[in-house]
Amino acid sequence: SGTATAPPATLQLSPASLSFAPQSEGLTSAPQSVTITNPGSTAADISGIKLSSANAGVFVLGNSCAASLGAAATCQLNVSFSPVVNTAPGSRSATLSVPGANPSSVAVSGTATQAAISVPTSFDFGSQLAGTAASSLTPQPVTVSNTSTGPLAGALAITAASVSGANAADFVLGTDACISANTPPNGTCTIQVTFAPVQAASCGSGSARSATLTLQDNAPGGPHTIPLSGTAADFCFTSSTGQPVTAPVHPGQTATYTVQLDSSAGFAGSIALACTDPVPLSTCTITTNPVTTPPSVQVSPSAAGQFTVSVTTTAAGAAPFVSRPPRGPARPLPQPVWTTLLEMLALLTVWIATRRAARTAPPAARWARVASASALVLTLMIGMVACGGGASDPPAVQPGTPGTPVGTYTVTVKGTAANGVSRTVSPGLTVQ
Repeated sequence: SGTATAPPATLQLSPASLSFAPQSEGLTSAPQSVTITNPGSTAADISGIKLSSANAGVFVLGNSCAASLGAAATCQLNVSFSPVVNTAPGSRSATLSVPGANPSSVAVSGTATQAAISVPTSFDFGSQLAGTAASSLTPQPVTVSNTSTGPLAGALAITAASVSGANAADFVLGTDACISANTPPNGTCTIQVTFAPVQAASCGSGSARSATLTLQDNAPGGPHTIPLSGTAADFCFTSSTGQPVTAPVHPGQTATYTVQLDSSAGFAGSIALACTDPVPLSTCTITTNPVTTPPSVQVSPSAAGQFTVSVTTTAAGAAPFVSRPPRGPARPLPQPVWTTLLEMLALLTVWIATRRAARTAPPAARWARVASASALVLTLMIGMVACGGGASDPPAVQPGTPGTPVGTYTVTVKGTAANGVSRTVSPGLTVQ
């Protein structure tokens, strides 16, 4: 006697095979599923599941099943197709084995395709003014082609693009259509690159700029590189920084600087000029030939731009400044003026009376009257002069203007190109 044990049920697999669409090397397909069903009344051991293939790593198994599958339960296996790069395109196959199933395996197959890439052997951006902001420039497209053809031609996938090298900061990556989508056979995509050279520490030095654009892709022979190059143009002041062009000046004199702007690496254009003068009580003037307002010079490889900077200082004021008193409302005449007018009226009366009496008086009496009248006139004139003295106030006098203080100063001359890029030079000035 004893207890009968039911034999383990035969596991079922569905579907019986997996067939993947052609897949480009280096890319992974969407997964396909295989379902394991246990139709029996007891648990089944499924720990021996494996995926075997002559092409290692081509098919990828995703197994979320436990080692034991319960009665009347199901479990799902996922398989993906991921052809390896740098292998010959063509058919790929594998076998998914599930011990205890009938049939015990699932056939897996797919076709590997292959992309081919074509990139420029080099890319030259030409000349650009150093210091120009990348945001103000138009990027240039670097074209990448998928040149694969035929039934085994695959999609080109670029997963990353980067710039490296001595002048990597001069080349700015923009919109990358190659990364956003795979490029089909015989198709092209573009990577936008902007050449915005930074200003060198020494004006005009290191004008030749270079870097390398590297593409991480799924084409044979990757990663692929593109040499980048460009020329950093510039305009440079030739007067030595901090060196006065003229000897020290005294307050009231003018310091003169002859300055020149030279072209570097082919720069050509108009440069606007400005002067910042920190010297107290002075003016800074820029003179160009021909004269331009506001001042500017033309700079080209064949002709430098020359101009003169004049800093005029101020001497201490020697002559007082006389100011005119402000006009106000009419004021009454002072008392001495009225007195003078009365005296003149009395004089006129005496003169008329004397003249009438003289017509009838003897000669001796007439001369006596003339002498008396003359004495009276003289007395009145002396009184008028005495009363008129000191009647007006002296004019107001403003102290003299102080001159430019002695000392050592730095004058800044600035040149600005049409796109806003600027350079400066700072000659020294000594006032003594």
